[in-house]
Amino acid sequence: MALFVKMPDALGRMLEAEAKKLGVSRDTVIQRAVERYLLGHEANAWPADFLAMLAEREADARLRPFESYRDELPPPKEFGL
Repeated sequence: MALFVKMPDALGRMLEAEAKKLGVSRDTVIQRAVERYLLGHEANAWPADFLAMLAEREADARLRPFESYRDELPPPKEFGL
């Protein structure tokens, strides 16, 4: 797929320098950057089965929200410094 990308001059100069340093084309640097960006977002996403479990839990009226247990916790201990 062919794309046309506009970018600020300073970023273009950085791209050119990086491509020259690596001995690859600007296209290759852009492809690697886009791939890393997109894969990084997928890696940071919650797994679908975990999100489905949360949705089921929230839909189950018999289960209390996690936050409702806060009043049952003892107060934090005071540590003298």
